[in-house]
Amino acid sequence: MDSNSTTTWDARSAALDILREHRVAVIATALGDQPWASTVYYAEDGFVLYVNTPNSTTMLRNLLQNPRVSYAIDERTPTFFLQAIGRASVVDNPEEFARARALLAAKVPEAHVGHPSYTVVRIDTEVVYVSDFRHGYRPRAEVIVGS
Repeated sequence: MDSNSTTTWDARSAALDILREHRVAVIATALGDQPWASTVYYAEDGFVLYVNTPNSTTMLRNLLQNPRVSYAIDERTPTFFLQAIGRASVVDNPEEFARARALLAAKVPEAHVGHPSYTVVRIDTEVVYVSDFRHGYRPRAEVIVGS
């Protein structure tokens, strides 16, 4: 297997590329000792993800009580993907809601943004782990986004 040079690879840019190029993420939440994974549409603003979820979802119930989340975005093959850790919150600021709505409408119009039985959630990414095995082995790279 060929080896990819880690000195020429910009993991931060690769992570942003993955976020821009995809529309679906799997978000993991937990309440107590019960984990839960949800497949959702998202729109991104850099390393901030916006998700529109029905008010009755387990994901929303969990993150309202425990805002720590993780998510994964991939091509359904283990070759080029990211895994991340962050903190979720409900978007209640009208200006931010309008921005999130515009981003979601452009990327995933089927996301039902603004529907009264849906809630827009913001995920602030703290750490991203990027893996790229498309051209050979490259160790997973860690990108610290924020805290």
